[in-house]
Amino acid sequence: AIEAGARAVMMGHVEYPQAAPEAAGYSRFWIRDVLRRGLGFRGVVVSDDIGMTAGAHIGAVLERLARHAQAGCDLVLA
Repeated sequence: AIEAGARAVMMGHVEYPQAAPEAAGYSRFWIRDVLRRGLGFRGVVVSDDIGMTAGAHIGAVLERLARHAQAGCDLVLA
């Protein structure tokens, strides 16, 4: 999709604990290291919905917003 010119990528709440401890949308590893540096993606990175119960363990909505931004999301889906 990146090679075909995708302008945006939506991160999910999926977890791959052997690679990174947090879900992909909250992970600097997946967003900055893999997606941006490794795959060369330069488009918009969108979080998964912060209202989903899958992210509830992160904290309240403001904490989720901050964590997505720190990980490298450009837009947060609510």
